[in-house]
Amino acid sequence: MTVGVPPAFPVLILGVMKSGTTALCERLFQHPALVTAHTIDNEPAHWAKELHYFDAPNIPNNRYSKGIGFYHQHFFPYPPPQDHRLIDCTPTYLGSVDAPRRVASTYAASREAPKFVLVLRDPLDRAVSHWSHAVTMSHKHRKFGRLKHWTVSLVNAGNFSTFTDMGIAMWNQCENTTWPDAKRRARLTDSTPPTVWESCGANGLLSRHGGFVYRGMVDEQLANWRRQFPESAFCMVSMGNLHRNLTAVVRRVAVFLGLDPAGRWADKLRVVDPHSHPKQGLANQAAAIERLRGFYSRRSRTYNRLIENDGWLNC
Repeated sequence: MTVGVPPAFPVLILGVMKSGTTALCERLFQHPALVTAHTIDNEPAHWAKELHYFDAPNIPNNRYSKGIGFYHQHFFPYPPPQDHRLIDCTPTYLGSVDAPRRVASTYAASREAPKFVLVLRDPLDRAVSHWSHAVTMSHKHRKFGRLKHWTVSLVNAGNFSTFTDMGIAMWNQCENTTWPDAKRRARLTDSTPPTVWESCGANGLLSRHGGFVYRGMVDEQLANWRRQFPESAFCMVSMGNLHRNLTAVVRRVAVFLGLDPAGRWADKLRVVDPHSHPKQGLANQAAAIERLRGFYSRRSRTYNRLIENDGWLNC
C-alpha cells in the first residue's frame, strides 16, 4: 500500500457457503471496474477467489498478521484506478467472529465504506447440499488414498442424522447457558450481550463436524457484522433469483456497488444451472431432515424477509 493513501475499499462476497457465491463471483469478475485477486508465493489456486485474510485463525504468523500490504499484494493493479473496486469472494467471512471487527478497523480511514453481498438459500436445502458435497468429496479423496482429509474423517465419524442431532443439541445448550467468559472470547464490551454465535464460536460451532448445520444460521452471523456496519451496506439476493435471471441479478448488484451495470461484459453471461446432481449420503435420513427443518423454521428471519421481498434486500 502506498504510504499516506487510504486503502481502497473492497467488495466482499460474504457467503453463504453452498448458495451460489461462486457463480455470482465468476460473473462479477468480468466487470471491467472490479480488480480481482491473484495467488502469490505458491498459494493454492483456489485462494485467488477466496483470500481468507480477514477470517484467518488467531495463531502466530497467520495471513491477517502479515498486514494489509500482504493482502493488497494479491490485487493488480494496486492502488486500483479511480472508480475501480477490489473484490474478495470468501464465503467463510460471514461466520467469522473476528472478520467484522478486522474489516472495520482496516478500512476506518478509507474514503468509502466497504460493501457486502450475500447470496442466501433456504437453510435446509443449503445444509443438505453442504453435507452431500462433503460426502462426495470424501469418496474422491478416499479413492486417491487421502485418508486424512477432513471429509473422509467426517464421513467415517457419523452420518447426516448424527451431526444434525449433535448440532441442534449444541446450539440449544448455547442458547440456554450463560458462558462466563463469553464477552472475553467475543471481544465485546460489557454493554453488548454476545450472540449465541459469538459466545459459542470457540466451543465447536464452526467445527467441520457441525459446520453444515451452523452455516445456515444467517441471523446470528449477520448480527456480528451489523454491529460494525449499517444494514444498507449489505445487498442480499436469493439463490432462486440467481438461477432464474443471472444477468438481471449481476446488473442489479453492480448498481448497488456503484458500478456501471451496462456494457458487453454482462451480455455474455450464461445462465446458471440449478444444482440438480443426486444428493449423496442422505439415504434413510428423512426423519433427520424433518428435525433440521423444524430447527431452522424458528431461526430464519432474514431469509424469510428476503423471500417476502421478491428475493432482494437493500439493493
